Amino acid sequence: MSVSVAAASSSKAAADAAEAAFAICEEAVSRSKNDVVAFNAYVDAGNHGETDLRAEAGAAASSARDTASWFDSVSSELPAQLSGLFDELAANLRSSAVVIESDHSADEINSISDTSNSIRKSIFDECGSL
Repeated sequence: MSVSVAAASSSKAAADAAEAAFAICEEAVSRSKNDVVAFNAYVDAGNHGETDLRAEAGAAASSARDTASWFDSVSSELPAQLSGLFDELAANLRSSAVVIESDHSADEINSISDTSNSIRKSIFDECGSL
């Protein structure tokens, strides 16, 4: 009988861990969406020659750093593959903030954006398999 109890307990723990990871994934989607909105506002301001470009850059860089901090704060609560992707995105977002705040080319901003989008896609794919 104790083998059955241990198996049931292990199964419940695994289900609880998957549920917690899924909740973190849902929050990751929301935070990523908000970060992308801030980044796109910055890009749109630059594309349209708006005078508040520095303000938009500051907001986008701040959003990237805040989002990176959140990803860092929860990555240890996740399975290894997902945790590694969270860490990778956090590092990329911090790099994005530096690029946004510096003089950069369109190619640099496009490259960092493409990398962020690729990592986010991998995260969302991995979250979908929970």
